[in-house]
Amino acid sequence: MTTQNHHFFSLGDSIAGTPVAVNPATLRDLGALELRDLERWVKATPALLGEELLVVTSQLAENEHFRDRLDVLAIDRAARLVVVELKRDDSGRSVELQALKYAARVSTMTAEEVVAAHAASRSKEGITTTLDEARERLVEFVSEGDDTDPLAPLDDEDVPPRIILVAGSFRQDVTATVLFMRSFEMDVSCVQLSAYEVNGNFVLLSQVLIPLPEAKDYEARSAAKRHVNQHRKRRHRLSPEQRERVKQFISAIPDGRWTSYKDVALAATGNPQGGMGIGSHLSSRFAEDYPRVYRVLNRHGEISPGWKPASPDLPATPEAVRELLEREGVTFIGDRASAQQRFDAREWVASQPGQQPS
Repeated sequence: MTTQNHHFFSLGDSIAGTPVAVNPATLRDLGALELRDLERWVKATPALLGEELLVVTSQLAENEHFRDRLDVLAIDRAARLVVVELKRDDSGRSVELQALKYAARVSTMTAEEVVAAHAASRSKEGITTTLDEARERLVEFVSEGDDTDPLAPLDDEDVPPRIILVAGSFRQDVTATVLFMRSFEMDVSCVQLSAYEVNGNFVLLSQVLIPLPEAKDYEARSAAKRHVNQHRKRRHRLSPEQRERVKQFISAIPDGRWTSYKDVALAATGNPQGGMGIGSHLSSRFAEDYPRVYRVLNRHGEISPGWKPASPDLPATPEAVRELLEREGVTFIGDRASAQQRFDAREWVASQPGQQPS
């Protein structure tokens, strides 16, 4: 359970007063109920959740097959649905999974269904609202939507709902799960509501626990870096046909010769600039397919100091690699294999009738 990391003190009616701690009271102590009070507070003042939101509806049951009801469904300024799950006291052990289930359900809602849900919700509250009026209300709220159709993100299957969990306190396993979900770029937040009684008045403190405001930029930069790394990995991933060419080329290296990662890249893909990706590939689980992989060195003819064999049949250390290459006839000048003994990919391509690097 999260610990109290904020404290209120009263100075009385004068700045000269001595700080006196104001003790928090649980929402249960105040007699607050989730449906009667928490939901009403959020609907009346969505800013309690730490941002500008417009409540679409509440207590939403998708159909007769799903008896559970979503506490609050809102929309943000980017026209993205927001599932809000409310817990008066402790978050419980599975609130994040419950909210994820609700998010999965509403992810299939179209813009027209969201408009209809909003119209029905307002009419149920005694504010007769037509579909056109409900749509206009949502459109007026959205500020970052498509110019031609501000609600277009609601119809975009690549724009999943967000999740906001609200509770008086959060269990550690819940916050750990939320952080794990966020590492996969799922937009899940935790908002803690604390209550205080000051001179007969009830005071609510709304605190966004996850994500920390100061961590948002870090998370955004981390996500951008992950995208770059994923793109790089996809770019360097070899097809089965390319892996077969790698196997053929490395198998063709004669005794007493060596080749470079750039040569392997050229032979397999037609692009010598893919040497780094080839290096990663040759050190992966596929390395077992290349029994002569120890003959692949860097472009200077140097053995990688980080050499690790992928098979017990391969030399165990960089020193063992050099010893084996020297026994096969490779000459080393200092730490570099002789450039005259390099097996050029162009030699191999020329010796393969009809085969060209792709």
